[in-house]
Amino acid sequence: MRRSVVIAGMVVVLAGIVVGGTSLFAPPATEEVAPETETEIELVALEDSQSEFWTSSQRA
Repeated sequence: MRRSVVIAGMVVVLAGIVVGGTSLFAPPATEEVAPETETEIELVALEDSQSEFWTSSQRA
């Protein structure tokens, strides 16, 4: 019983070292998740109407 607890503890410690060690050398994943986009907003009026509405488009 005691031997299996020691082995399980060693496995947990080794797994922590492997995961922690690889995260030290891996580049951060949050450098640029999505490219920045530029939003262009335009006011559009319909013909023969006094109503206007906003439209937007995104450019990469």
